[in-house]
Amino acid sequence: MSQVYVLVYVPSLTQTYNAGVSPDTQEPSNAAEDRLRHYAEILNPLFWNDSFNNMNLLFEFACSLVRASGMKDTGWESYNESLSFLEDMRRLGEIDLPTEVFPEPLHTRARLALVAYGHATEMKTHYELLANLLRLRLGKKYCIHPFAHLATRRTRKINGAKTYKIITPSPEKKIALIEELSAQAGLPGVGAALREIHDPVIRNAVFHSDYVLHGTSMRLLSDYWKSPTSQVRTPMIQFHDIGQIDYKCVRVSLCIDCTVPSCSQIDDRFSRQVSSLRPTLQRNLRVHL
Repeated sequence: MSQVYVLVYVPSLTQTYNAGVSPDTQEPSNAAEDRLRHYAEILNPLFWNDSFNNMNLLFEFACSLVRASGMKDTGWESYNESLSFLEDMRRLGEIDLPTEVFPEPLHTRARLALVAYGHATEMKTHYELLANLLRLRLGKKYCIHPFAHLATRRTRKINGAKTYKIITPSPEKKIALIEELSAQAGLPGVGAALREIHDPVIRNAVFHSDYVLHGTSMRLLSDYWKSPTSQVRTPMIQFHDIGQIDYKCVRVSLCIDCTVPSCSQIDDRFSRQVSSLRPTLQRNLRVHL
């Protein structure tokens, strides 16, 4: 089977942290490719298993890839909106910023990257995709809402009437479940990869407007961040440290652009299974969609 790469595009902070790092500490020219291959090798086993040659399991696999979720018209796909947003952020981050309009272009690019990073960590699609692919490895079926059991219900009154609001699980809870599933499936690297690129301290500071950019650092106002180099908790995060998180996020595949092998890359046996899938799809459509 052809390899499948899952990628997320976030505005790179390379231009940002280059300003604060000496040339001899920069990543080698082939580092990006090496990291991409590293994470691709972790994720690739999820996208095919010989057990999928079973017609019923192949149906579950197809549902996981297309994220079957019911009937709805166009204009309700948050995944497409997120991809457009991240692409906008990436392109904005590459624009030459005139200093008469943007007096601190370094900080402007950092803000774009931080917002994009926070957005990427909140996207549900990649978590649901990985959770379902891990479920298949464990012999379970595709689930439209694999994290529904982690949600909480909050009661409140509106005009005297009791109503309920569902609080969806945080990325932290989702990653914890994926770590558990990946360990059970014998693929612990999947959970470790997500854990490596998810930084709740930075995420919370961005979304709660609880930071200040000054010089070449991000300063936390209500929290501390553990530096991976000094192992010291500090309220100051240097741009090159933020850049390293962004650098990994771009390559780890916190999500998203799942490319299914084309028909020309699929062997004859798989093609025959796909052709024979139609009756199963017809029988199970009401159950799964």
